[in-house]
This record gives sequence, structure tokens and C-alpha cells, in this order.
Amino acid sequence: NIAPVANIAREDRVSLTKEVIAILGRIGGKKILPYLIIFSEYQHKAIRLEIIHAMSKIKDKTTNEILIRFLSDKDGEVRTRAAMNLKYSKNKTTLNHVIQLAQEKDFMSRSKLEKKALLSFLALTKNGEVSILLGSMLKKWSILSIVKQNETRLCAVTALETMATPEAMDIIKEGTKIRNKTIRNACNLALRRIA
Repeated sequence: NIAPVANIAREDRVSLTKEVIAILGRIGGKKILPYLIIFSEYQHKAIRLEIIHAMSKIKDKTTNEILIRFLSDKDGEVRTRAAMNLKYSKNKTTLNHVIQLAQEKDFMSRSKLEKKALLSFLALTKNGEVSILLGSMLKKWSILSIVKQNETRLCAVTALETMATPEAMDIIKEGTKIRNKTIRNACNLALRRIA
């Protein structure tokens, strides 16, 4: 009976709540998801991270419904961990949500690990729309924030390499002609690894 265990968790008792969530994670299965949804409203970062950890043990793709909420969290570490634990399915809701995040203006300013996790998830889809998005990231150039821009472009190259579709390979080949030497080298290396 999960309810009595879950009911002792409270937002003001962070350590106890984390322990309850860890126990629920060990129990696993869909039956714990309603409790994790309730706990996901708690404001404490440690609790949110524990929820993500518990969901990483659940093989069910319905965990994406909760993880999507965390992709818009104010804390970068929470967003990154959530992105790393997304499970790929044919579900258009998750795919569309992640595509939308990748198209936002602030995407480039996110941490490298977060961008890599989101783009790696997109790469698993081997979707034509994703190829176009990654291609536009690879070609995007601005005089401002060159470091963050190159970081994003390198993450896009890695995602295209993971896709390894003919369309993705064509985009990487175009990337070998980019003026930026780092990006050119990354594209050449990706092509060699795919071959």
C-alpha cells in the first residue's frame, strides 16, 4: 500500500520527502506516478531532482509527461537531468515540446550539457523536421556570443551524427564547408565515424 508511505511526505520536510520518493522509485511502476506528479509541485530543488532520479528507474514512457514539466524549470540542473531521462516513443507531444524548446531564442544560452541532452533526444527520432532544425542550427551565425553559438553548433553536429540518416549526412557534408575551422573539423570527424 503506497498511500501511507506517500502521505508522510511534506514540502517542509525535505530529507523525509526525498527518502519517500527514493522508496517509491524502488517500488517503481505506473502506480507511483500520481504521487510523483503531486511532489513535482514542491519548490525545493533537491526534491525535484529526487523525482527525476526515481523516474529514471521507471521504464514506462508515461514518465515523459512529468519530465516535460521539468524542462521549463527555473534551475538549469533540473532541466538538464529531466532532458537526460526523456524516453523516446512515437509520442508527438514530447517531440513537439522539445522541438519548440530548441527553437526558442534562449536555447543557445543554456548549458552545453542541457543542449546536448535535448538534441540527443531529438536525434533518436530520425525525423526529417529534426534534421532541418539541426541544419539551421549548424548554419546559424552571429557576431554575438560566438562561444555559446559554437557550443550549440557542435551539439547539433553530434545529434546529426547520431541520426546518421542520408538527410543528416548531407547536412554534415555542407557543414564541412563552413568557415569556422572547429565546426568544419567536427563535421569531417562525424562523417568519418558514420562511414
